[in-house]
Amino acid sequence: MVIIEWKPEYDVKIAIIDRQHKQLTKTINELYESFAGKEDAPLPTNIFKNLCDYVHIHFKTEEDLMVKYQYPEYEEHKKEHTYCADTILEFKKEIEDGKAVTMDLLLFLIDWLHNHVLEVDIKYAPFFHSKGVS
Repeated sequence: MVIIEWKPEYDVKIAIIDRQHKQLTKTINELYESFAGKEDAPLPTNIFKNLCDYVHIHFKTEEDLMVKYQYPEYEEHKKEHTYCADTILEFKKEIEDGKAVTMDLLLFLIDWLHNHVLEVDIKYAPFFHSKGVS
């Protein structure tokens, strides 16, 4: 069962970034499956920890490319990453305080992934392609 499907329009045509976006999509779907009562799904907190770790890896990958190729909108893009990371950290603190992983988290992640990839990440694709990154 999936709540968000990978679509061709999400592709930025940069292999490492597309792989990471697909992994984030997969992890969000795993989190959803755990909410949907799938018996063999890992505990939501384990999935959430994996997601937190992977989000940081992904942001670092994008930001390293931006610095390496001097992407002109780096600072603005980094602010988007900071917002997402801060919001996820707030959810993490709630979980550590004993609150359950909620659908609010899932809805935030879906909205963020969809909007960030289609509206923010898609902007850097032509720039990186012009630098030979694929």
